[in-house]
Amino acid sequence: MVLPILVLELSEPDPEYVPIPREREAFPPPTSKRDKLIRYWRQILGRRAFIADSGRYQTRASSGWTCEAMADRDSSALLHDSEHLTRLLLRRAWAKVPRRQRMLIRRAVRRFDPNKPNIKVAAAQVNAVACLLAAMHWNGCRHPNALWCKPLHPLTGVVRWLSGFDVVEQHEHSRELLTKLAEKVRCVERHSRQLVVAMKAERQVVALLPELLQ
Repeated sequence: MVLPILVLELSEPDPEYVPIPREREAFPPPTSKRDKLIRYWRQILGRRAFIADSGRYQTRASSGWTCEAMADRDSSALLHDSEHLTRLLLRRAWAKVPRRQRMLIRRAVRRFDPNKPNIKVAAAQVNAVACLLAAMHWNGCRHPNALWCKPLHPLTGVVRWLSGFDVVEQHEHSRELLTKLAEKVRCVERHSRQLVVAMKAERQVVALLPELLQ
């Protein structure tokens, strides 16, 4: 039995057909009031609204704490150690704020509205508000009063930061990552104060928008 051989004729390309290049997809404009507020403050603050990465594995001696006890543990506990270290540093920074200013800020945010996050801040309260904003960033909360409630999830800021390193880096460089995290916490704290000072100078109010620190 002989199978027939089919020969297909190649069709010439249609000269009238011209592929139309697809346009790049543009990012949708902010839709919620909060997104508009974030964009509004970023436009006002400009480059000050972004934190520059200080590099990977650049370690320096950090005063006031040691990571040896935590870094000696298994790398599977890295998230737990990172959360513990971050909370410790945040508590220390908050404890440095005078007690009267801490009380005034907590009183000021009792009726805080996340959709209207602007609060009036006195000059003496800049450090307290900066610590509050940095803590909101690391805890992943939009309402400052949530900082004094029992946490229901891991620190989202720490999880987001650790996600920038792969599994091998987290396993083999846990000591470096803990040191790096301590530097990052202090970097966010300094930048938070810069933003608070800039917002107060520009609009005489401070917007508690932790997204500005991302």
